[in-house]
Amino acid sequence: MQTSRDGTRKYLFQLRDGHGIESVLIPERGHYTLCISSQAGCAMGCRFCLTGREGLKRNLTSSEILEQVIL
Repeated sequence: MQTSRDGTRKYLFQLRDGHGIESVLIPERGHYTLCISSQAGCAMGCRFCLTGREGLKRNLTSSEILEQVIL
């Protein structure tokens, strides 16, 4: 887990097949926003993004997506 100055927390999870995914908890006024991964890797290919540079590996299973919320 990494925490930024504004309180945003980034969590890195390793999947059973070795791929890594991230979830981000963002503090807002009076609530939190949780960004969760639905894919390992990304097809967008943005140069500034490490995940995008890796390319799309696969879609996550429903249990892998739910685990992010539970953890």
